[in-house]
Amino acid sequence: MTGSFVLRFTVALALVLAMGCNDDNLRVLQQTEPPPRDGSPDAEDPDAPQGADDDDVGDDGGPYDDGQPDDEVVDDDDDDGDLVDDDDAEEEPPPLKLNSCPEGTVASFTPDEIYVLSWDDQVAEGALTTDAEGWYHVYDFAVAESGDSQWNETVAFRIINDTNPSGEAYWTNCDGEWWVEDADNQGEPAPGAVLYIGTFWLDSGENTLQMSHYCPVYRSGNCTSFHRTDDPEATCESGNVNSAHFLGEGICLVQAQLPEESPGAP
Repeated sequence: MTGSFVLRFTVALALVLAMGCNDDNLRVLQQTEPPPRDGSPDAEDPDAPQGADDDDVGDDGGPYDDGQPDDEVVDDDDDDGDLVDDDDAEEEPPPLKLNSCPEGTVASFTPDEIYVLSWDDQVAEGALTTDAEGWYHVYDFAVAESGDSQWNETVAFRIINDTNPSGEAYWTNCDGEWWVEDADNQGEPAPGAVLYIGTFWLDSGENTLQMSHYCPVYRSGNCTSFHRTDDPEATCESGNVNSAHFLGEGICLVQAQLPEESPGAP
């Protein structure tokens, strides 16, 4: 078969040279089909090797081009490290109460107790230590413990560390803080239940937890919707102590799924 093709090509070339290289003669040569790849008249292109892409690289065809558009290349790598996909990110605060803490991340707190009082515009603080790092929903036992004798044991927390020096919570509900409302005015939470105190960035190691009282903020004219007036003797203007105590005995950390890698990240 190969010898026959060479012979035909030689004869055609001799005719062109004899008649001259005009356009008609060149057109005849261009219409001459090459032989099948394996030398047989009915041979077909070979199948692509198993696992190979049918589309050749580039737009000019190739040995495995099936004539369809190139497959779209999908980059499964997350260039932002631990960033959460926007479709999976939480869009609102978590449940305000858990009947029990899921097993997992552990944290400790010192000293044994911190507290704030209604009439003091003060900040109490302690050390929260954990191996966890990242955004976490933080829960603990209720800081209110006086029942309906103190209706305004409402507080806000911050957790300060090198990554988040302001200590601000991810979600806020007034005046740049997440206010944790008095939870025992109508009975104590169920035994073992933990209450949400905010979503914070935690550094592995020691973090500074701060607690501040709501009443000084109310008396300055801010966040008035949290004020309880059910008992006139327990308002923020009554002189009632409305003391709030944080013991850190029930700290519960639940990892949050948030789009920000760290505070201030785009």
